[in-house]
Amino acid sequence: MFRRYSYVPHRRLFYGLIWAIAAAELGLTAARIHFTRSNFRNHEAIVAELLVTSILTLFWVPLTLLFHRRAPGIENVHRIDNVHNNIDGNIRGNRNRFGGLHHESSGNLVLWIMWLVGAAIAAHRWPTRGAVGFGRQPDILIALIALAFVEFGLMTLVKVLALMEYSALGASGLGGPGVGGRVEKNGVVPGVVPGPNTAATGQAPVV
Repeated sequence: MFRRYSYVPHRRLFYGLIWAIAAAELGLTAARIHFTRSNFRNHEAIVAELLVTSILTLFWVPLTLLFHRRAPGIENVHRIDNVHNNIDGNIRGNRNRFGGLHHESSGNLVLWIMWLVGAAIAAHRWPTRGAVGFGRQPDILIALIALAFVEFGLMTLVKVLALMEYSALGASGLGGPGVGGRVEKNGVVPGVVPGPNTAATGQAPVV
């Protein structure tokens, strides 16, 4: 099960849409490249870029499921809250908790840029249906441009959900040092001035 503040289920929903649209984009770009190479012995570079981006997306989306499996469940929240009683242990735990999210966000950033570049250049080259030509090819080009922008929009939403999860982890204290967590060493919490009876024993003063 996921944490109550986890956005993994939401991202999985968007990843499903991203994968399906990438498959459709792959078919459209492949059809366009086949047409241009068969008739003109050449192909448009931007269509090839969108083809490569679609293939990378189809491989990347299943990999994100592996990163999601590393997200701790609700049953592990209290265990994570009891951070190791040394600074090194806290830093290692923080890296383990954020490792999958870091990897997912890094890969998404690369694909986000590729979809943005491909959609923008294709739209600039074929801004209207009249600039595309006649027959069936205009429909293919307009469709692949539209799907490229849809993919860019969905990748943007996934990035926003990832940022929301970063924020939720920090606010919950599960993020570790620097993102809302507290590091305790020898019973002392940084930023808290120990009382006269806590300097040596770590116990609360008796009132």
